[in-house]
Amino acid sequence: MTQFSFALDCDEDLIIVQSWVEGYEVRLALDTAATHTVIDFNVLLMLGYSFDSPLYVTNIETANGVIEANIVELTELNTLGISKQHFPVLTYDFLRHGIVSAYDGVLGLDFLRNTVLTINFQQQFIVLQS
Repeated sequence: MTQFSFALDCDEDLIIVQSWVEGYEVRLALDTAATHTVIDFNVLLMLGYSFDSPLYVTNIETANGVIEANIVELTELNTLGISKQHFPVLTYDFLRHGIVSAYDGVLGLDFLRNTVLTINFQQQFIVLQS
């Protein structure tokens, strides 16, 4: 069992979790309503990922409508004390689709599968058991 503290920003009420893609820090919003983990195309591009041959391309529903997204395999994603190798994530260009944010993507249910997640909003901590 691992416990992580978080601070809620009153303006957005998002839980931001520190995460690392191959050792590089990225900020992901914990999103228990998201089926898949999503990371901004531009972040992955800066980390050296190539989009010439994604695992596949799919259409996804966003707040701004249906868009096309690539599925790419990260060599490693580490967050909340869990490290997953060869982990597939959705990626698309946030800026191109009108998304400007202080975070680099969302951590979805696909990453949290096979864990017990408890969120204590009163004391602002997450407990994760795998």
